[in-house]
Amino acid sequence: GVEAVQNWLPPSWLRSGGKRTTARSKERALALCQLIESHASPDYPSKPSFWKGRYDWFHHSQKSRDFDSEFAQAVTSQSWLPTTQGLKPPTQAYVNTKGLHEQFGDSLPYVTIPVSDVAADCLGVHRDVTSDDIVARLKVLSQEQTKLSIVQRLYRSLDHRAEVDVSVLSA
Repeated sequence: GVEAVQNWLPPSWLRSGGKRTTARSKERALALCQLIESHASPDYPSKPSFWKGRYDWFHHSQKSRDFDSEFAQAVTSQSWLPTTQGLKPPTQAYVNTKGLHEQFGDSLPYVTIPVSDVAADCLGVHRDVTSDDIVARLKVLSQEQTKLSIVQRLYRSLDHRAEVDVSVLSA
């Protein structure tokens, strides 16, 4: 039978990742985010076509299977996105919103380059925190001297999340 593999490879600099943010790493990150945004499907939040690879084969009939391309794997797992804490994988980065900054201060790795909503969604950049993130932050703050108002905001946020969860269950 005939077999074919279509796979999208990442640029070589992306495979190696990095730690420090440089002018070159920011330039590359901006270009990569623009590439992702420009190729994302208009049917937002669909991923760009190069996010998927495809394996085709014939065994009694034509068969195929999609898989995450090497490009998609590298772009989501390697440290390349400039943040306030150096280069991070997109899935470990956060959009710097007023609400997040008020609750978490400088403790989160906020993205330091412009990233569109489409690119942020494709890359898995966080716009919000989970309850687990809040609890982890409270544990860190319990070991430090901190403003009571920050701790109170975090507990209110957890309390609000619990109310929302309960209302969803009772609906």
